[in-house]
Parts: sequence; C-alpha cells; structure tokens
Amino acid sequence: MAHAGGMTVPQEPTVMAPAPMMQTYDWTGGYVGLGLTYGRASHSADATAPDVGGFPVNDFWPNGSGWGIGGLGGYNWHDGNLVYGVEGHVSAHRMRGDANVGGVDIETDIRSMASIRGRLGVAQDRTLFFMTAGPAIANVRHNAVGVDSESNTVTGFVIGAGIEHAMAGGWNLRGDLEHHRFRSKDFNTVAPGTFPNVRTRANLARISAVYRF
Repeated sequence: MAHAGGMTVPQEPTVMAPAPMMQTYDWTGGYVGLGLTYGRASHSADATAPDVGGFPVNDFWPNGSGWGIGGLGGYNWHDGNLVYGVEGHVSAHRMRGDANVGGVDIETDIRSMASIRGRLGVAQDRTLFFMTAGPAIANVRHNAVGVDSESNTVTGFVIGAGIEHAMAGGWNLRGDLEHHRFRSKDFNTVAPGTFPNVRTRANLARISAVYRF
C-alpha cells in the first residue's frame, strides 16, 4: 500500500501472464534411416477367368505374410507446429504365401517395394504425428514349383500414418502403418493369359531408427 497525505491508497495486484508454450525442437533438415517391417499381402485374379485344371484361378493365388528390411531418406521443413517434407523408401521383403493345388505347390511373394512420399505432420516439441502418401512400386513373383514362374513389377500408391520421437544425439525412433494398393497386372504363369488382372494389396507395420543431420 502507498501513503498519500496520511491516507492509505491500495495498489492494484500484479497479475503475471502465463508463459507461452514454445516449440523447442526444430524438425527442419535431412534424415536417413533403417527399419524392420512386417506385412500381409493379398492377391486376387479376375474371377471370371476360366478355371485352370478344373480349379478356380484364385486358388492359385494364396495370400502371404512375412518380414522385411528397408531404408528411407528425406528432408523436413518446420513451420510453426507443422512439419512437411518429402522422402523415399526402398525395402526387401519375404511376404510369401503357399498353397497346393491339384498336387502342384504354388507360391506367391512380394520381394521388394519402393515409394516416393510426401509427408505432413504436427509437431509436439520432440514428438511428431504424421501422414504420408505417394506413388509406389513392387516386385511380385508367382511360382508353380517345378512347372513355371513369373515375376512382374506392379505400380500403384501408398498411404500411411505414424509417429516419430526425437531422442539424443540426432537419433529418432519412428513407427509407420502403411497400406499399398497396386494396379492389376496379367500373369502368364504356365500359359499366356492364364491369370488376368491380378490385383495385389499389402498392409505393413514398420519401425525404424532414423538419424537426422
């Protein structure tokens, strides 16, 4: 309180404004990483195609699953709490399916995948929540064991979502969930036109160690 001419004048209390929340981690820059994947693949041929040896064509396309290893690299820009960028992925897989049809062993396998993706995310300091999307390719192999086999490159797109956390020394830990969808492709295993319009889909979980520089 202040005193003026013998009178006591109360003072207004001082109100402290709360400190604003600050982004302390900058996501701008390049990065590379190495990851482990687990995926499930599905294949389906044109169901109106003629039977093969008395069996429906899709009996010869078992769904598959398996592990893979892959690398990634990209660049981020950080603006406010938004992070955006571009990245590339390449990976080797063993998403194999097996079946026996009429005494013949059949194998399907996605052996490799690659993609270029845009990435958009929201940063909460050292944690980034993001989505990705872009064009993708894969190598699909169809094998009638001891009879014939064929490998084809299929094209399509991938969409994904994930979370990344920045640790010490420039290292980050990242997890992705991905859906890959590819255009139909004819496979001529055994004879031309045997398996028309084969569609391939794949769902992957990926965990990666990422180094930022």
